[in-house]
Amino acid sequence: MIPGAHPGQQGSAQKSAWDAPMELNRLGNQAQLGGLRAGGQEVSGFAMPTAAPPELSTRRFVVRPFRPDDFDQVVAVVGANVANLVSAGMAPGDQGLPADAEAFTEWVDQIDLLATLDLRYELGCFDDGELIGGAGLWGVVRGTAQSAFAAGWVTQARARDHVGSEGFVALCRFGFDELHLHRIEAPVLPENEAVAGVFRRLALRDAGIEPAYLQVNGTWRDHRRFVITWDDWVARRSALLDEWGPR
Repeated sequence: MIPGAHPGQQGSAQKSAWDAPMELNRLGNQAQLGGLRAGGQEVSGFAMPTAAPPELSTRRFVVRPFRPDDFDQVVAVVGANVANLVSAGMAPGDQGLPADAEAFTEWVDQIDLLATLDLRYELGCFDDGELIGGAGLWGVVRGTAQSAFAAGWVTQARARDHVGSEGFVALCRFGFDELHLHRIEAPVLPENEAVAGVFRRLALRDAGIEPAYLQVNGTWRDHRRFVITWDDWVARRSALLDEWGPR
């Protein structure tokens, strides 16, 4: 994609919605599947594109899809940082981490499918093979919105090492240049000043606090919304990549 061309001019087709892991929401899919069949493969009666999930480079590390052989490292790193993840609203779900390597492989397959369907991109940050955090775009909406939420986490050992800034700029490069999104929003719990500081450092627009915006640990919580749009990205792309992008 050529920087400067608005994503609305790319003619991207709207994709199907996702209701829960491994369950397609069929509402409106008959009208949408025509854009998925060309060059795709049939899965459970649905045609899907064959694009691979992304692997993104930052200045110091790689942001890539999780693989089955990441299981031991994911369990160790998330287990060691679970208190910080809970406080940030990024803890594992109600069912916790996959119990064994086989379950983890199934989870990897699920998130790979979500990415292939252009609905959610859940990635790990790896520095020379060491897991140091996670980053992702979720809730991807096409049609007139062309938007997604951004989320991420960093290990305590790398919390003051600007991993979040590098990872977010990598997500923006992917989200705007490759996915042709118009808007990426990063919701942050109001008390989480560390994460808010990342987005203030990147000079994202502060769209204020939205009451009862997202559910965290079973409770609907207020969130401060930080936003970057396509126009912001076009204006600031070179400066952001010069400071935080790959050399």
